[in-house]
Amino acid sequence: MLKRTLLASAILACASSTHAYNFEGTYTLSGGTTQPEMDGDKGDKQELLDHQVDLTVYLQDIDVSKGAWNEAAFLNKASSVTGSMLLEERKVEDSDDDDKSTTNSFSLGGRAVVNDFIFDASIATSKDNDDGSKTQMSSFGFGSYIGDNHSVTGDVTFRSGDDFVGSFNGFDLGANYHGYFPVGTSEMSMSLDARASIISDTYNGVSDTDSTGGGVDIVFTYFPFPQFGLGAELQTLSRTISQPGADDVDETRARSTIFANWYPVEQFRIGAQFYAQNQELENDDNKLENNGAGAALDLRIRF
Repeated sequence: MLKRTLLASAILACASSTHAYNFEGTYTLSGGTTQPEMDGDKGDKQELLDHQVDLTVYLQDIDVSKGAWNEAAFLNKASSVTGSMLLEERKVEDSDDDDKSTTNSFSLGGRAVVNDFIFDASIATSKDNDDGSKTQMSSFGFGSYIGDNHSVTGDVTFRSGDDFVGSFNGFDLGANYHGYFPVGTSEMSMSLDARASIISDTYNGVSDTDSTGGGVDIVFTYFPFPQFGLGAELQTLSRTISQPGADDVDETRARSTIFANWYPVEQFRIGAQFYAQNQELENDDNKLENNGAGAALDLRIRF
């Protein structure tokens, strides 16, 4: 009888341990093209290739049994430390690899959840290896869970940088909502992310410029079962760029994405996405457009 009890306890312990993880690592490979067009005249098409690694260490066990596996950290109200490395490559289509330019970016951040209050912080830096331009950013956020499935946060991001002709500084103010919605007693669920932001930048160089505007980012994901998610994202930004003695320039950006991710086992996820994007810069005399599209593949491990 004692042997059976010990055996049953061991089986339950092993079964429960498979539902928890503390580390998450994701590699993303993305590629695409973009092409400028000035007043109807098309320029050289640019090829883009990005490699990104994201690492997260959670300060508690993350249980995937509470809902969609992709939402596990949120549903566990987890505190974490994160790091990211990004290599961006770009070149004119069909040109030699020697002609490509690269940008390296690094970030470090974390989230603390204490009695349902949320504290976020991060720092980031990037350097363009072609022209030597650099950017530094720091971000701070605060908010709270509302019940177990919703949260509201606000954040401020400060950024500064320089290139071979000048320097810039600016800030973003953002408001964020995240919600998770179980569907009845079934395994189906949905999630919604929404962000609204105000941006402001000042550039001091050969010509001083100021820009102000705002943007919206909305992400919807449908989980027919906990291991699989299918969704879409829409990002928009609009701002006005002002320069003394010149016409104002109106800039708009839009990016739409569809994506899917699947966990064949608890420790591994594969994801894919496809996107299209557009940028327009226009004043009274000229109009510049950049249209692009691309795809990405990501692989994630957990343990």
